[in-house]
Amino acid sequence: EVGWRICSGSCSGLGCNEAIQHMQTEHNNVTDMSSAASLRAADMTTELRWTSAQFTGYVAQLARHFPLRCRIDLTERRGITLSQLKIVKAFVQEHCHIWHDTYSGKAVSGGSANLYHVNTWLIKPSTNTENCAFVELLADAEQIPNWFCSHWWGEPIK
Repeated sequence: EVGWRICSGSCSGLGCNEAIQHMQTEHNNVTDMSSAASLRAADMTTELRWTSAQFTGYVAQLARHFPLRCRIDLTERRGITLSQLKIVKAFVQEHCHIWHDTYSGKAVSGGSANLYHVNTWLIKPSTNTENCAFVELLADAEQIPNWFCSHWWGEPIK
């Protein structure tokens, strides 16, 4: 019925059947994305050794700190600025006391937190629901980088 109402006024150059089929495909894509996010969330909950309620509360906290601000379709325009990195570092320093290394089980501190920890405890949980790049939670628009830096993820963030 929804497809018919949208289609009956204007099909944007598509026949009614094609427009309905397109809408069903888009609905399935959204449903699949939601299902994929749910599966990833379940995997993260297990990896973090938290209950579903703990994980959900933590993700809500992350969403308050890092709401979706923009969409940047082209990967090469997803540069991150020094001031944005400082925001991430400050968040890590303030919150890593509740983190643990998912392999060793050892507590994470401000002096031991590395990009593996940040990926596990910040990037993956905060980007899962929106299925976005982390920089889209920090930037207001595309940010074309001047440099590309490669580094070992295990180096402490200082």
